[in-house]
Amino acid sequence: MACCVDAETGQVQQEVRRPNVGTTSTNIERITTVHFHPTEPNSVLLGTDKGFIYCHDLRVKDVVTTYTKLFGGVHDLLFLDDHGQRFVSSADVKQRNASNQTLLVWDWRSATLLYDRLDNNMLAHSCLRKHPARPYFVAQCSGNYASLYSSRAPYKCVKGPSVDGRRPPLRFEGSHEVEGYRVQGSFSRNGALWASGDAYGRVVLYRTSGKRELAERFQLYARNNACICAVFQQSYDESSDVLLTGSVHGRIDLFKH
Repeated sequence: MACCVDAETGQVQQEVRRPNVGTTSTNIERITTVHFHPTEPNSVLLGTDKGFIYCHDLRVKDVVTTYTKLFGGVHDLLFLDDHGQRFVSSADVKQRNASNQTLLVWDWRSATLLYDRLDNNMLAHSCLRKHPARPYFVAQCSGNYASLYSSRAPYKCVKGPSVDGRRPPLRFEGSHEVEGYRVQGSFSRNGALWASGDAYGRVVLYRTSGKRELAERFQLYARNNACICAVFQQSYDESSDVLLTGSVHGRIDLFKH
């Protein structure tokens, strides 16, 4: 179950449930991610640990579209444009011969799978975030890096300048580790920085221009207390960004960057 909550009053407006909810622990289908449509406020995408994606209509209080393929638990969902006609899903690999199912691009209205070969490395991507100004999105990978993908068809991995005849993929890497945690990250409002949590309690900031180098890294939590969330938010006076972080042991911090 997911809940729609009034941000000002804290009151639950509606409980969103999956169809055909099981009653035993082995059959329970748990919601793992929720994403609102950018222009249709009554439409919500739900990803579950059973490998299903549902479009739930808050007006009729029911599922109106189901998206499914040969993948496992869904990690994250992201609409690729301001109109919300296409979205990308991130999920676990369910079958050995389905390595191309980790990142998929869907047509929102028809539930048609449009692209299924964005990534073939069989690694999970815990977080999907779109750059606020540039045509690419970031997929945080369990391989201890975050890859850049074009947010325009055919959604190829973004590559850097040629080195020895080869163009390596552009990534934020080398300064943070994921180690199986569902580490979340985000862009600053102006898109100049990418913030990521870390399996060893650190917050890591990368520059998004040039070589995507490390801008800053600091130890926020103990090494056995993974930082699983690093999210930029606008400050109350709108003069700057603040960074919201969370740890796997339940601590939440808010500080001005």
